[in-house]
Amino acid sequence: RERLFARLDEALTRPLTLVVADAGYGKSALVSTFLTERHHTALWLRLDAQDRNLDVLFAHLCAGLSDILPTCQSRLAALSARLGQQRHSPAELVTELVAALNFPFPASVTIVLDDFETAQDDGQVLNALHQFAILLPEAVRVLILSRSQPVGLPLSRLGLQGRLTEISRADLAFTRE
Repeated sequence: RERLFARLDEALTRPLTLVVADAGYGKSALVSTFLTERHHTALWLRLDAQDRNLDVLFAHLCAGLSDILPTCQSRLAALSARLGQQRHSPAELVTELVAALNFPFPASVTIVLDDFETAQDDGQVLNALHQFAILLPEAVRVLILSRSQPVGLPLSRLGLQGRLTEISRADLAFTRE
């Protein structure tokens, strides 16, 4: 477990971490234990098919982040109130969310998107996530837990830019240690 904790410590120096493995490999248990033992402030969202709708996903993000970041509550509430009133592009939503989070807060925050494979859509969620990974404030990190590689997310580009860490099934497998 310490080997994997060290990987996660290193991973959280980058904006985006992708943990991909089949069911039963312990993705959620590992990340939950890591965040608890390392005393990280975290928002944990277990995604489902409803989160394919960008307004729904962003409403969940705003509500959860408001709970753990009181200094950002008014900005997040304003964004949340606009959701569903008119059609927003992923870029608009990400820009507004990043602006709401560009406010000093006492500790770094990790956003965990669990069961990410259930929210894969026609590209809007992936597009928004890509934009978010590029524009994230320094103190915010995103951890994606998924049973499959997100199709349509430019993983190679994000990796080459130093914005992505990938933890695979092979990394999660038991070792002799």
